[in-house]
Amino acid sequence: MPLELSYADKSHTEFLYKRNRPLFDHVIEKLKQHVPGITHVDAKTTEEGRVLLRFQDGAFADPFLARHVSDGTIKMFAYLVLLHDPKPHPLICVEEPENQLFPWPAVPSPGRSLLFLFLCSLW
Repeated sequence: MPLELSYADKSHTEFLYKRNRPLFDHVIEKLKQHVPGITHVDAKTTEEGRVLLRFQDGAFADPFLARHVSDGTIKMFAYLVLLHDPKPHPLICVEEPENQLFPWPAVPSPGRSLLFLFLCSLW
């Protein structure tokens, strides 16, 4: 039976962490490969059932909560979640991706999502 995001899951992060842990771990590994400095990502479920992510940068002693991590890192995590969704989206459009996202590291497999990147300049 395919897994589907429900109203009980407040985000794709919670959905993946609680219902498809191997896929969540795979997305985290991909994130670590493509974001310089990220050495570890820790996920913790709060008493309220929310999933908090803590990102460890090798240059710092303490990890950062997701709200203190750069927008580019959070966007990369979101793109990776979309690209690795068990039920692929037919079309994913990304408008003006961050500079650090190039060259695009997360091209989907054939037969999955069609990915469009919209750029303002050629370089």
